[in-house]
Amino acid sequence: GLVLTDTNLVVAPAPPLSSQPMSEVLFKFKSDIEYSSHSLGALSEISVADLKQAITAAKGVPAAFGLVLTNATTSEVYADAAAVPSGARLLLRRVPRSLASGGGAKCDDSLPPCSPSPLPPPP
Repeated sequence: GLVLTDTNLVVAPAPPLSSQPMSEVLFKFKSDIEYSSHSLGALSEISVADLKQAITAAKGVPAAFGLVLTNATTSEVYADAAAVPSGARLLLRRVPRSLASGGGAKCDDSLPPCSPSPLPPPP
């Protein structure tokens, strides 16, 4: 940063960058203003199942609901068997538990709620 004195302009050295990579995942629900973080400790990634469990406990998501995790940068929807890398920013959606492991990812939020299997056309 810059330090001003009476007659001189002195450039102070910048603080050193951390040699450790960012070891957390940032997440928020659509209605949240700011991201929350989940620390990964020394890990470089976390399983989607473990992260969902941690977020559900931390945010008090009711048991009737599951979560769909979407990468805020790439729009990738994470399947339960996937791993989320450290430094990822995630958008969360609450969905009925029956849709949380994949079916809910196919629903379009801009449309009315979708059902897992479409109804047949009327006769």
